[in-house]
Amino acid sequence: MLDSLFDKYNFDYIFHLAAVSSVQDSIENPELTHRINFDATLSLLEKAMNLRRLKRFIYASTAAVYGDEPHLPCREDRPVNPMSPYGVDKYASERYVLIWNNLFGVPATVFRFFNVYGPRQNPTSPYSGVISIFAERILKGEKDVRIFGDGQQTRDFIYVKDVVDAVLFTIKLENSRGKVYNLGTGRDVSLIELIKNLEQVTGRKIDIDYREERQGDIRHSCSDISALKNLGYNGEFRDILGGLKELLEY
Repeated sequence: MLDSLFDKYNFDYIFHLAAVSSVQDSIENPELTHRINFDATLSLLEKAMNLRRLKRFIYASTAAVYGDEPHLPCREDRPVNPMSPYGVDKYASERYVLIWNNLFGVPATVFRFFNVYGPRQNPTSPYSGVISIFAERILKGEKDVRIFGDGQQTRDFIYVKDVVDAVLFTIKLENSRGKVYNLGTGRDVSLIELIKNLEQVTGRKIDIDYREERQGDIRHSCSDISALKNLGYNGEFRDILGGLKELLEY
């Protein structure tokens, strides 16, 4: 498949977003996850070496590389501590992308996506984010949502349009080559807060079905986006309330 695509097209940009993104799946099926999340990245990099007009190879990494970072917000120059095969493969892929930039001249930029949400995120997929699952249940008239743990765990939720704007801005800059950037809002929201915001947007009371905390889940996560801002990016990221309104209107 890759051979035929690269034989047919001479790409200007490669956006490598594909992955098994479920932490739980990576724990249950580490070999399959490794083939998809790491081996496929290496194959793409090998192909990219032969593209003379390639302007940028964009790799979507993840906040999961930080693990339970005790010093929040997470900063790109701090040590990483992935807690799952998913996080390990993503970090290893990051390093390969940067090596291909430095050694072989493949122009590359890495983004560590935090919790992306927005329209057309499939709520029935095992890889779907918590917001799309919650929103789908509420719009179907369900009265409760399921939380694994006590609901005090926090995430940095970023709306998908904000992700696109920030990526398209960054990859046009020559000094963003060979760099890693957090892509979040710089604001953390607990799952309990998320549900309260959903109640405010929908005008409905939502009950919580608490379940046992899942293995490999990170307790707290929040991004430091100073590096992105220092590039000159002045885009305003939606707050959680604004993003939820747009999502539910869609």
